[in-house]
Order: sequence, then C-alpha cells, then structure tokens
Amino acid sequence: MKLLSKIHRTTEIFNGFKADRKGGIALMTGLVFPIIFVGAGGAVDYNNAITTTQKAQRAMDSTVLALAGRDLSNIDIQTEGDRLFRSVLESQAIPSAPLDVQFTLNDRVITGSGAVQSKTFFLGLLGMDNFTGRVESTAVPAILQPIEIALVLDVSGSMGTDLNGEPRIERMKQGVNAMFDTLDKVLPDDAELSASLVPYSSSVNLGDYPQALETLSITGEPRPLPGDDVWAAERTQNQNGTNFTINDASPIGRPVPFLNLNNFDPTGDFPEAPTMPRLAALTDNIDGVRTDVNALTNAGFTAGHIGMAWGVYSLSESWASIWPQDPRPADEANKIIVMLSDGQFNRTFNIGNGEKVDPLHSEAYFQEMCQVAQDRNITIYTIALNLNAVDGAKLENCVGPNGAFFSADSADELTNVFEEIARRLGAIRLTG
Repeated sequence: MKLLSKIHRTTEIFNGFKADRKGGIALMTGLVFPIIFVGAGGAVDYNNAITTTQKAQRAMDSTVLALAGRDLSNIDIQTEGDRLFRSVLESQAIPSAPLDVQFTLNDRVITGSGAVQSKTFFLGLLGMDNFTGRVESTAVPAILQPIEIALVLDVSGSMGTDLNGEPRIERMKQGVNAMFDTLDKVLPDDAELSASLVPYSSSVNLGDYPQALETLSITGEPRPLPGDDVWAAERTQNQNGTNFTINDASPIGRPVPFLNLNNFDPTGDFPEAPTMPRLAALTDNIDGVRTDVNALTNAGFTAGHIGMAWGVYSLSESWASIWPQDPRPADEANKIIVMLSDGQFNRTFNIGNGEKVDPLHSEAYFQEMCQVAQDRNITIYTIALNLNAVDGAKLENCVGPNGAFFSADSADELTNVFEEIARRLGAIRLTG
C-alpha cells in the first residue's frame, strides 16, 4: 500500500508540472532549449569532424605507403605526395582542400603531414565555423640493413606423409619458393639478401665442412675428408642432466663433436643416412638456394635441436672463418631463422642419459639454443606442420619477443605462412 501511495503522489506532482502554463516555466523553457539544441548539434559537428580526420589519416597512411613503393630517385616527393594525398582525399569524399601539406624523405623514411577542415552547422551559430584536424604518418622500411636467412627445414621420414595430394616435403618446397617469390615483390630493388639451408632429420649432414669438427668422432674415429658424409652431434659444456651451457663460439677454439657414417647409427635403424642432404652455407646466390631446396629428400628421425644449433652457427659472425661467405656482425644485418618441424624431437647423441630417443633432453637443448639466437638478435619464425598442441608449444616457446609462431595443417595454409613471413620481412611500418 505504501508503494502504491508513493506512485500516486509522484504522478500528481508530474501532472502538476505538465498543467502549469505560468510564465516562469515558459521562460525557463525558452532559455534552456537553445542550449540543449546547440549542445546536441555540437556533438554531431564534433563527431563529423572526428570522422573526417580519421578518413584523412587513412588517406595520409595510404599516401606514404604508396610513396615508399616508388622509385624515389626519379620523383619530387613533395609534389608527388601532395598530388596523391589530394587524390585519396577526393576518393574519400572529403570536400575541403587540405592545408599545410608537407612530405619529407630522410634515409628512405617518408613522413607526411597536413590538416583538413570540417565545416560545422550547429556550432556555426556560436561563431565556430569549422574544426581543423591534423594528420601525420611515417613510413619506415622494415629493412634498412642486409637480410640473412637460415632455413632450418625438417627432412625426417614423416615429411613423406601426404598433405593434400603431395608429400609434406614437396609442399614445404613450394612454400619456400613462394616465400622467395614474395620477397622479390616486397623488398626494395637494392635490398641485399642471403640465405643458408640447414636440412635436419636424425642430425645435420656437415660433409662439406669437416674443418668445424673435432679431430675424433664421439666414438673415437678420425675426422673425415671433405666430401664424406659426416653428422653433427650436440656441442655442450658443463653437461648436467637437462642443464647445458651452450653458445655459438667459433669452432676454431671449440670444435664440434660428430659421428661419421660408420658409427652414426650402430643399431642399424637408420639405413637412409647416406641420402640425407647436406647443409649449404650462407650465400647471396638465392637461385642456388632454391635449387638446393628443390633437391631435398627426406628420411630418418627428428633432431630439431641440432637443426636449430646449425641455423644459429650459419648466421654467426663467430663462424666467419668457416663459411665461404662471412656472416655480418649482428648490428649490421637483419638475421632471421625460419624453422619448420612436423614431429616430436626424438633423436640425441651427446647429451642427456645416453639414449638416442630422448625427447626431454632434446627439447631442453633446443630451448637453450633458441635463447642463444635471441641473445644474438636473430629473429625466429617457427612453423608447426600438422603438429599437436604439445609439440607445437616447443616451437612457440622458441620465438621470443620479436619472432612469430605459425601453425599449418594444409598445403594452402603452409604456403600462406611462408608468404606471410616474407611480407613481414619486407613490410613497411607505419608510425604517427
């Protein structure tokens, strides 16, 4: 009853205001309504101005990106930038001419700035005829330094599994070639690009570089001659369980342990060893790298930790005395590792409990090698091909703050991943 009484009383008060036609109420209404009208209309004017400025910002972004793709030696950047900016504004249906449009070029970094005005309607009643919004954008080339890429590619037996009608290894080859095709499109004509190829399965075949190896194998046999197949074992200091001291020190002072064909697999469960492709050192002959990729064959188990180690070594300036083409110092090149795996790391030789099938120690070694790469400013991109979440996680944990992890379960996805990596390498970063 009390609630009904309160509702009734409230209704009476409302009806009293409604029925009041006295001058005080009318005067108040006459004063307040224009303020409400202009205030609401001003919000509309402001929102229109924000929309116009956002369109102009997108137009400026598009302009500096377009300029970054031009041959800047043959154009006047101010004239061309102004023309492009006005053209894009017109396509965005912005009627007012831009103000104070400026474009500058400094070491291939392009900066554009300007202003656009938005005509007001409601606020014009108060003498504010327009809003002015300023826009600025800078196109920064991702690559101002030479690029060195290590392709650390799984060539284990499982890479022969079908993926949408062809073996995984063939799909991988198609993806790598798509990456190079995309790099041709997105990199400047004067970009310096080099690549190494590190195929891995049960190990990495170092047949062309025995000078990096110890005098005797881990089973006591002598170092092979150049041209003989020889397989890397893990390089460690202070081994203790899953704790390893790992770095990329020059092999001149710390040669790498190895196995040769006679003792590579005494149990005889890896008869395909002689067919495994060899590591190819860093080179600027990209056509040659493509040829080597297209010739890859697959066999054996998966020692991804050894693959990652030799990916790092192939880019390390500490190894300059070993490779035909010296890797540049870390601050003079953009160094990249692209690693693909389709299986659990399941092969070890010189670490852990002495068992060859030792995923625990393989992953521990792998993660420490990833950290070495990150410490050397190497950007890591990892690709999990048809991997479960557990095995994919080890690749994702490897990439660090500047890299990226990708997962692919089909041929199209795999090609798209390689193309995306190329786009990231050649992308133009916008600021402003």
